[in-house]
Amino acid sequence: MMALAAIEKTILMNPGRGVVFLAFAAAALFAMRVGSKRFYRVTPLLFEEEPEAAMVTFPEG
Repeated sequence: MMALAAIEKTILMNPGRGVVFLAFAAAALFAMRVGSKRFYRVTPLLFEEEPEAAMVTFPEG
């Protein structure tokens, strides 16, 4: 939390740095999303579990 406070204080003292921070944050977000898409394209998540019988049918009664 102290790091965020320091970033906020720096941006408030010099608003021009806010633009730099936003550009850096946008670039980091873009890089993470591209990396995530590439990772999951190679190793997709697989859910091969069968549902329990109690979840498939309703009890009769």
